[in-house]
Amino acid sequence: MYLLTLCAAKLSMTFLLLRFSSSSRPITWLLRCTAAVITGLTLAFVLWATFQCTPVQSQWDPSVQEGVCASKRSYMVSVYVLSGFSAATDVVMAVVPVFILRRLEIDRRTKVAVWGTMGLGSL
Repeated sequence: MYLLTLCAAKLSMTFLLLRFSSSSRPITWLLRCTAAVITGLTLAFVLWATFQCTPVQSQWDPSVQEGVCASKRSYMVSVYVLSGFSAATDVVMAVVPVFILRRLEIDRRTKVAVWGTMGLGSL
């Protein structure tokens, strides 16, 4: 459930930024690709984690003796891959608002305040 909740939160932020980036095609495409990567990786990892054991029941039921699961090494590699892509999408989501706000016609003080708020939010 954690992965699905994280995916929903990231997609929500991506769609919010898409609403503000309508004037810039490169940013719009970057956000769309980020949303696709987030969705694809989450779906792939959830399916892999669910079906890593044969039969699936052997993953949570210790009474199933004939179950075979993926190795710990392959599980760790998949977690590192997911974490790497997750960190990359986090960086994209933290940097994109700077380019969106740069084009807005608001005074410098307001821009700095919004950048600071978004910077804290990205942490």
